[in-house]
Amino acid sequence: MKHYICVLVVLLTGGCAFFHNTPAKIMPEASQAVQGRILDKDRFLIGGNLLLVPFSAGPGVAETDKTERMALMMVKGLTETVRSSALRWHVLNASDAGDADIILHGYITAVRSPSKWNLLGGDRIYLAVEGKVTDARTGDFLAEFRHSVEGRPDEGFLSLAERIGKDLAAFILLEKDRPERTDQ
Repeated sequence: MKHYICVLVVLLTGGCAFFHNTPAKIMPEASQAVQGRILDKDRFLIGGNLLLVPFSAGPGVAETDKTERMALMMVKGLTETVRSSALRWHVLNASDAGDADIILHGYITAVRSPSKWNLLGGDRIYLAVEGKVTDARTGDFLAEFRHSVEGRPDEGFLSLAERIGKDLAAFILLEKDRPERTDQ
């Protein structure tokens, strides 16, 4: 019996030493850039009336109250960011949809919670979207995008959804392509 206890102690000590020397996987809290393409950057720089259609659940994602609340938080994040920008974009309500110049619509493509059985530190939540922007009058395709964010469970999906909205606004406003302002 003593031999079994000694073997168990050696295995546990060796296993702990192995995990101690393994560097922790660090996930960035900041959002990554939105992946996508804009076909006519000049059209986005002009500004105009932007209609945001709340995102619906995509294939493989259940349409629930939770996904509807996330969609509204995306609209909130996008709206607040667009309204605070120097560009001439006006975010429209559904009642003003007829005045839209461009329409942004998309889908929630993934919503993942951490597994309660995961013992190796995979305690991240994940939210992903994809969509497109079209010209309201002609129906022409203007842009497409994909974006995903991860966060801690205590952050919550609504916070991730709002972050996605802000990131999509930065994508539409072409913030990564504009030179920094020097008059601040």
